[in-house]
Amino acid sequence: MDNVRITWRGMSHSDELETYVMQHALKQERYLKELHSCQITVGRDSHHSQKGPGSYEAHVEVRGPATDLNVSRHGEDPESAVHEAFEALTTQLRKHHDKLRSEPRRQVERD
Repeated sequence: MDNVRITWRGMSHSDELETYVMQHALKQERYLKELHSCQITVGRDSHHSQKGPGSYEAHVEVRGPATDLNVSRHGEDPESAVHEAFEALTTQLRKHHDKLRSEPRRQVERD
């Protein structure tokens, strides 16, 4: 998936965390084959000044044909925030995918 961009906010880059994020991002292709872009921001939650529960945030923005989804979730650590964000995104993508499959296909009139 070439159109995935990860941004780190208030924390240093981690190869292990980047791999973890990419694994979650790749799983989304089953619901959205023509993914235009996937922007993931992982970092310290600006609303929580002290380290502790909810001190990390993951924000995922996905754009594709007829869809534009945004999800943000908080966690005790970056991994749990990423996991929660992608769980919520998967739910939204599944609903979107099911909706598209249930809509009747439009016939194009030809002259």
